[in-house]
Parts: sequence; C-alpha cells; structure tokens
Amino acid sequence: MQTFLDGERTSRYLASETKKEILLCAATEITDRYYELASDLVSVSRKTESSLQKIRLSAQRRAGASSDIADNNVSDTDKMCMQLFLDIQEYARNLFALGVEAVNIASYRSLWQCVAPADKQNTIKL
Repeated sequence: MQTFLDGERTSRYLASETKKEILLCAATEITDRYYELASDLVSVSRKTESSLQKIRLSAQRRAGASSDIADNNVSDTDKMCMQLFLDIQEYARNLFALGVEAVNIASYRSLWQCVAPADKQNTIKL
C-alpha cells in the first residue's frame, strides 16, 4: 500500500484527500476480512474445545475417575487468541504508520473484543 501511495503517478494524479480515502477504504476492507476470519477461527476452536471437554468428562465418568479435577492449563484457543491479539496490535501499528488509526475502524474494535484478554477488552491500547 505504501508503494502505491508513494508512486509517481499516484502523487501526480491523486489529491491528498483522495489518497487518504483510498487508504481508509482499503484498510477497512482488509480489517473487515481479518475480523471475519479471526472470529470464525476462534468460534470453531471454542466449539471444538467444548466438544473435546465433554468427551473427556464422559470418558472419565465411564472409567470411574473423578470428574471434578480442574484443568488449569491454558487452552489452545486462549493461546491462539493471545497470538491474534499480538498480531492485531502490530497490524494497528502498521496502519498508524500509513496514517490510519485502527481504533476508528469498527471491525478493528470488534476484532479486539474477539481476541483480547478479558482484562483488556474494553480499552484499546497499542
């Protein structure tokens, strides 16, 4: 995107406001798709994790093992969300370098809420 914006023809034929508009539209479309993919991934992962947990509990009951044993491990979904959280922070920094504030994109805010740890969901800080 930066290459396009810095190109000779772009500089010559497009007004500054037009370039900003193109950049914002592109960033919004990309962020919308990013959110769709990430939210689908997290949703499927949570459903799979839930199903596996039910299977484990059922197997424990059949084997006569105690089913109240707490699983204190960090789930794969939580690990995936943390990586996505780190990724979207870097993505926002890259957008900022181009002149776009990710926090002003609705799908970025939704993406943040989807993957941010519980204690950071309501405040977007980069």
